[in-house]
Formats: sequence, structure tokens, C-alpha cells
Amino acid sequence: MSEKIGAIIKNERESKNLSLDEVAKRSQISKRFLIYLEQGCFEKIPGKFYVKKYLQAYLEALGINFTEFCQLYSAELEHFLAAEKNFLKIADRIKYEKFRSHRSWLKVLALILFLIMLVLLFFYIRDNADWRKFFVRSEQVFPQQKFAFFKPEKVQDFDFDPISGSLLFKDKCWLSLQVDGKKIAERNFSGGEKIFWRGFEVILTLGRPQAVELYLNNLKMEKLADIQQALKIEINPRNFALIRRNYGSK
Repeated sequence: MSEKIGAIIKNERESKNLSLDEVAKRSQISKRFLIYLEQGCFEKIPGKFYVKKYLQAYLEALGINFTEFCQLYSAELEHFLAAEKNFLKIADRIKYEKFRSHRSWLKVLALILFLIMLVLLFFYIRDNADWRKFFVRSEQVFPQQKFAFFKPEKVQDFDFDPISGSLLFKDKCWLSLQVDGKKIAERNFSGGEKIFWRGFEVILTLGRPQAVELYLNNLKMEKLADIQQALKIEINPRNFALIRRNYGSK
């Protein structure tokens, strides 16, 4: 199956009179992996998850719609597409557990403080013989008032799903991209180039924000077109709503 896919994409490249070096430059993929794709040696690519990513970048470099290609050859690609879905589920779960563990100590601290308050309240009530009279007298003076020692505040629930993002460069622009502590890119990009990512903690620095189109979870950040100076954005599930409000639709 993989040999058939390799032969198809090789014929497409040759029909467009493109060399492997030209495709490697357009797709930002090593020539060695492009040769593996054309030979159908998918098993030599480190991880089935990356087979689809490399294949997608290869086809886009040839000007071929990746989604339509997958639909046309779904039987040949089914094994690798299923492997990618399983990988994403495992990877997202690991990142989610890592993201949540950073804040677990706050929950422990809050529980300890709550228990200390309960213990102090118990000893206060035990050592004050007139505490019952206090409540009786209070009810007589303020008959409509209800007393409560603890009223929990509403706590905002955060969305722990990873954030998917993409950048389309309309003109030359410098980019520094860091995802979950790992540097993904730091260089000048030319018009027509694209870059994709998926993660929980994203630090994005743009030299010319007006020269790019930024999409976060498939939402276009339209207000970047109005920014005329370098911009640094930190994106995570906690501030995603604020980012969308500041840079989203006009």
C-alpha cells in the first residue's frame, strides 16, 4: 500500500518538473524523508504520527489538496491515519496530566488551610460557653438574617483541551515559536509559508504581525492586521478567551 502512495506522489512531483531539493525547500522537510515517502518506506520515518505530517507538507508543496488526496486514497492511508488518532489521544492525555500537576499543590494547600480553619473554629466554640446565647440573641435582633460560617466563592472551570494554531505568511516576517517549553521555530519566514502547532503553553513572537494570518482553534485573529510593531503573545487555556477578545474578529 505504501509503495503505491510513494509512486503516486513521485509521479505528481515529476509531472510538475520539480526536483527533490525544490520540494524539500518548500516543505521544510529533509530530503532523506522525502525519498522515504517516494519509495514507500514509511517504516523508516520515526513514528507513524509523522508520516501524515510529512505527507501533508509534501503534497502542499506540490499544490495538491491533502484532504482530497486522503479521501481518494483512504484505503491505502487508513492504517497511518488511525495510528495518528491513537497517538494524539495518548499525547494529549500526557500533556493534560502534566499541565494539571503544576497546580495540584495549590489544591493541597487550600485543603490544609480549610482543615486548620475547622480546627480553630471547633476550639473556639468549645472554649466559649456563651456561643449559643450569641446565636439566640442574633436571631431576635435580626430575625430575617441567616448565619453561615463559610460561603464558597464560584470558581471558574478552565478548558484543558490543547490549543491548535497555524500561521500563514503573506509577506516576509520573523517568527519565534515555543510550544510546551520546546522551541519549534526561530527564523525569518517568506510569503506563502505555513506552520502548524498544537499544545497547552505557547509563546509566539512576530516581527511584523500585519504580514501573517494567525488561526487559533480555527478562529482567525483579524486584529493582527492593524498592529504595526513587533508582538509577543503567550497563549494557554487560561487566557485563551482574553486572546480571542483582544485579537479576534474586528
